[in-house]
Amino acid sequence: MVVGNFTADFADWRDYTVTIAQFTSFNKYGEPQFGSGVATACYIEMSPKLIRAANGQEVVSSARAYIVGDVTVTPLDKVTLPDGSSPPILKVDHYYNDVATLELSVINV
Repeated sequence: MVVGNFTADFADWRDYTVTIAQFTSFNKYGEPQFGSGVATACYIEMSPKLIRAANGQEVVSSARAYIVGDVTVTPLDKVTLPDGSSPPILKVDHYYNDVATLELSVINV
């Protein structure tokens, strides 16, 4: 039974753009270094939400960016929101389809 194409159905919602720069290493001062940023279309939900962060602590996420497709994001990466801010990534949830293809990533900041 075909239920629909999630990627195509979600395309209408992606009216924002975030820039994702992948973590590369720490410099000699312990500061994170990032690669070039890649602009990615997404949907952004701006509302507080209590989550369990990647480190296990309960924290309040102020926003979530929903990104469709095979976009690899980790809590070490840097995300720049449309307003130019780069809050720390608290947690990233990945959702896969029934053939183990990444369909959706949710970045909690």
